[in-house]
Amino acid sequence: MMINNQILIRTQVKMSGNSTYNKFSAVVTYDSSESADNAIKNSPIMINDLEVKPTYAKPEQKLRPFISPKRLYVTGFPPTCPIEEIQKMMGECQISVPPKSGKEKEGSTDRRPFIFVTYNTEKEKDEAVNKLNGKKMGEEYTLKLLPALSNTRTSADRVKGKTTH
Repeated sequence: MMINNQILIRTQVKMSGNSTYNKFSAVVTYDSSESADNAIKNSPIMINDLEVKPTYAKPEQKLRPFISPKRLYVTGFPPTCPIEEIQKMMGECQISVPPKSGKEKEGSTDRRPFIFVTYNTEKEKDEAVNKLNGKKMGEEYTLKLLPALSNTRTSADRVKGKTTH
């Protein structure tokens, strides 16, 4: 990924007297592609008494979130509701229970107030939304089934095999 014998150097430097790191990038032009290759192979290199590991420049792809066609964000159920009951209510699907945050009490049986549900087809997902969205669960809770946002188009595929139930 070299253009005109150039490589990109990215590094983070902790400035003296400061507790934060500053990011720096630089493009270095070499006399030949062999010299640039050697800089990569012989890394880290020293620049002004700073050890730096150069890499070839790679484009960073920014993806916008999109609505997953088969996945739902589900909230509004009692936190003590057994996952088996939720599974029975949701039908044929995979349920992903997000892990608790570090701020939640150790030993608590409560879980996060939301789950992700992935259906096999878009039709099954739509049927679940029509059937369950707005359903009362006791006096205090109302189910909300919303489209799940995803940063990548393959995140629903990655859920397979990593779900709780």
